[in-house]
Amino acid sequence: MQTLQVTNNDDTSVNAAVVDTVMKAMFVFRSEWRKQKPADITVTQFRALGFIFMNPGVSLSELKDALDLTASSASRILDVLVRRNLVLHQVCDEDRRRARLDVTEDGGAVLRYANARVTDFIGNALVSRTAEEKVQIHHAMILLKDSLMSVREFTFNK
Repeated sequence: MQTLQVTNNDDTSVNAAVVDTVMKAMFVFRSEWRKQKPADITVTQFRALGFIFMNPGVSLSELKDALDLTASSASRILDVLVRRNLVLHQVCDEDRRRARLDVTEDGGAVLRYANARVTDFIGNALVSRTAEEKVQIHHAMILLKDSLMSVREFTFNK
């Protein structure tokens, strides 16, 4: 195992370590997801469902921007989620040109199931870590999430 030595003034090293870790974590996560495919949804569908769950009433345009997708890709993903009764797509009463997206009861169940599989996978990956290391990882994840969310244009409602 590689040990990372960081000084207080070594921002470049910290930034590089975050990028390296996130990239590797995404690769492992996506690879494991493809292998298991929990609830028979893709990673992007899971991300979309999660974003809609955390932002009830979000628009397709907001979803597209949050997931960094083209309009046609976001629309295709939404069509699948609506067809599977995981997302409700309704026209807004206030502005008929705008539609709001909400997770259905079935969508919430799929999200909980898929999230549990991901959580189990992470738990298995961390099983060899000491309690102290797990506390450090937890603390680092909170700091990283807070730092990243402070520079992102949207906020999560949940």
